[in-house]
Amino acid sequence: MPVSPPLEYISLLQALSLELAPSSQSEMPAIQALKGGRNNRLWRLQTHTGPVLLKSYYPDHRPRLQTEWDFLQHAQGLGLKSVPRPLACSVEARLAVYSWETGEPLSETNLLQTHVQQYLGFLKLLNPPDQNPLNFAPASDSCFSWSEHLLSLEKRVNRLSAAPFNAPEVTDLFRGELLPIWQELKEKLASWLDAKQTFAAADLWLSPSDVGFHNTLLRPNGKLVFLDFEYAGKDQRLKTHADFLTSVGVPLPLAALNWVEADLREQGARLEQLLQFRQLLPLHQLKWCCILMGLFSPTAAHRRDFAGSHARLLREAQIDRIRSALARTRHWQNLAHELA
Repeated sequence: MPVSPPLEYISLLQALSLELAPSSQSEMPAIQALKGGRNNRLWRLQTHTGPVLLKSYYPDHRPRLQTEWDFLQHAQGLGLKSVPRPLACSVEARLAVYSWETGEPLSETNLLQTHVQQYLGFLKLLNPPDQNPLNFAPASDSCFSWSEHLLSLEKRVNRLSAAPFNAPEVTDLFRGELLPIWQELKEKLASWLDAKQTFAAADLWLSPSDVGFHNTLLRPNGKLVFLDFEYAGKDQRLKTHADFLTSVGVPLPLAALNWVEADLREQGARLEQLLQFRQLLPLHQLKWCCILMGLFSPTAAHRRDFAGSHARLLREAQIDRIRSALARTRHWQNLAHELA
């Protein structure tokens, strides 16, 4: 990762009437490159009035900056204090400045039920009763019918089938475990669900899309701050909950199923929808398996190089995560079988 950000950031600071603080006036350097970005580059800029975050977005076909900017402006309009404040941006330069948020990352070891409840509460605050979800653009990988759920995963599986992995262990897991599970799920869900029926507006809402505790910080006061919304948009409510429960960044305990389903019941989910939710879990857990395996493709390696972390550095840890995600897929699959 380059030490200095693109020069265009200076005009963004000038628009905010901000200047970098000399390093001698602060314990932190004026410009500090941050680690951990998966697709983007991040810097902490120390200004005379305090730190801000500078984000440089990966240059692909996604409107990453505009999506995140619009989402955060909408959240700010709702009065949410649990997300960064959007301060300035340049769509042309793919740069944005946000408020600096202080907090510690969560892990499996310090994740509590109260944190899960906070996340579920955040999702509800994003979706007040009078809000029309049809006013938003579709989220990345959104699904508006059961057939789209199946098609989305099928596309991921086909892409992985067509491209070689740069790790033989991943090839073995893909062919020996993922493909057989996928075939079974596809056959079962295609016959069990009314695949072609489009979801009603009442089944949709505004979703961050990339849900999970890998995109949160725990503030000193015990409250969560939620980050990274470049994939956000309208999506199916059940899908958001399924992605949250099956997220692999900071995996939720399996017992969290009870907490998530209680939240769905509180929102008025019918028994039929809760049964559908159980059927979605192995499908979307397998999606995360595909995402993890995709990290071993040449395209993903290039994107990680842009963000400053090459997949080779995470090889063993990522393979362990794939094995764990496959095991969770089988767990959700067994639960779905019990209800069939």
